[in-house]
Amino acid sequence: MAEEKPVRVLSVDDEEGYQTLLASIFKRNNWDYKFAVCGKEALEKLRAWSPDLIFLDLMLPDINGFEVCSQIKSDPATQHIPVIMVTGLADKDSKIKGLNAGANDFIAKPFDVMELMIKANNLLKLKEFEELKVKNEILTQMFKAIEAAKKDWELTLNCLEDIVLLVDKKEKILRCNRILMTLTGKSYDELLHRNWREVLHENGFRQIPSGSNQGEFSHHLGKWFLYYAYSIKEAEETNIATVITLKDITERKIIEGQLVQAQKLEAIGHLAAGIAHEINTPIQYVGDNTRFLMDTFKDLHKLLEVYDNLAEAGQSHAELQEILANVALLKKR
Repeated sequence: MAEEKPVRVLSVDDEEGYQTLLASIFKRNNWDYKFAVCGKEALEKLRAWSPDLIFLDLMLPDINGFEVCSQIKSDPATQHIPVIMVTGLADKDSKIKGLNAGANDFIAKPFDVMELMIKANNLLKLKEFEELKVKNEILTQMFKAIEAAKKDWELTLNCLEDIVLLVDKKEKILRCNRILMTLTGKSYDELLHRNWREVLHENGFRQIPSGSNQGEFSHHLGKWFLYYAYSIKEAEETNIATVITLKDITERKIIEGQLVQAQKLEAIGHLAAGIAHEINTPIQYVGDNTRFLMDTFKDLHKLLEVYDNLAEAGQSHAELQEILANVALLKKR
């Protein structure tokens, strides 16, 4: 438990007797204190020291207590500090003027010690209450801001097709977005504090490892996710939590599948073309030689006809001359 800090008091008075009296009172109550003998010194010590309470005499050698009080209360950094005006003036106008300057209470010289302590303690309690009130308002605003940020976080992440998880050191789910609830059919409360790997395994996810901090998950509905893990560390580099993201890569997987299929079809096309070439080459060779033989035998057939005619025309010289002429014509071809 932190040790309670002593009350700090600034007393502004140019009379040495009253300073001695106040010092003895402050010491008995274990208060820290400082003295100022004029308004200028009071304002300087006030800004440097920031006391919890100020005793301010009205009659000062440079600027009066009303002006000092007015400056204290007009400064946002010091306006919360309670001021007790110590005065020998008992008239109503002085009190009204002091209240208008921002004084919180008055005590007349010569003052009663018990009265002074009661008023001082009341103002210190009021200051403490006001400070707690301010702190409470700050905390309230902070909680509202946190709740607003939480709602913004949830709205933003719930719009994603990617799964986002916050898990603790034991890999138990602290937060998740809506897509995980949709794919698992579980409510938010049913998913909280469950091991995230077990939740995925139980609800149709299958992991395909591909690295220390990432991997792929398939889902029985045909979806694919790429897994990443981001550690949240304290100043001492101790891992206190992890953000898990499963990025939806279903569309990429479909395109990759189509590309693989297209590559297979292209390979089959190249194979078919090669086979057709291997088949067409000997066919073309046979065809070319067949045409050559047909043309050759065509002329040979004509030559045989000529020789047949020569054999039959031995009895006529004129016919023989005609046959020889035809043979000579065939030679020229």
